[in-house]
Amino acid sequence: MISEVQYGGRVTDDFDKRLLKTYVKCWFRDEMFEPSFYFEDKTYRIPRMTRIEDVFDYIDTIPNYDSGKVFGLSPLANDRSF
Repeated sequence: MISEVQYGGRVTDDFDKRLLKTYVKCWFRDEMFEPSFYFEDKTYRIPRMTRIEDVFDYIDTIPNYDSGKVFGLSPLANDRSF
């Protein structure tokens, strides 16, 4: 549904559609709702809270800058000397 409806049919290139569907299959799966689930580098998880204050507290723990590892890149991606 996300790959077809969320973008309102605005993804018109067939290869882009395939890529979006691949991302959806990769990231949106049943395991993501398990309490032990974390995304790529264990920095990000799906918060399990019901109070808005807890959501704000969780947001405050999210880093301001993402490491390259989050995107599946080599640790060298963080090297700013290039």
